[in-house]
Amino acid sequence: MSTSTEPQIYYVNNGDGSFSRIVSDSGVAPTLSESAEFITEGEYTAQLATMQQEHADRVAAAEAAQQQAAKDDYDALIASGLPAGTARRLSGYTPPED
Repeated sequence: MSTSTEPQIYYVNNGDGSFSRIVSDSGVAPTLSESAEFITEGEYTAQLATMQQEHADRVAAAEAAQQQAAKDDYDALIASGLPAGTARRLSGYTPPED
């Protein structure tokens, strides 16, 4: 007859800017690297939310920069005398409708 241990969840700050959620049913806490430490679920959740927000901010900034570059290209193409439709296709920019 086998006995199973209820899964235990451990939250870890890995000490390198990353965080882990470890599920173990061995009944023994995992061995951590020297720089890692156990943290609470609340600390893990807060850090995860912070990391997700920072990622979303970086994605938004990259998208805004890409959109601005496309607009700059569009403006330059229009200034060079190209028709608006051609400038839109070449630059990938769609100006807002008036």
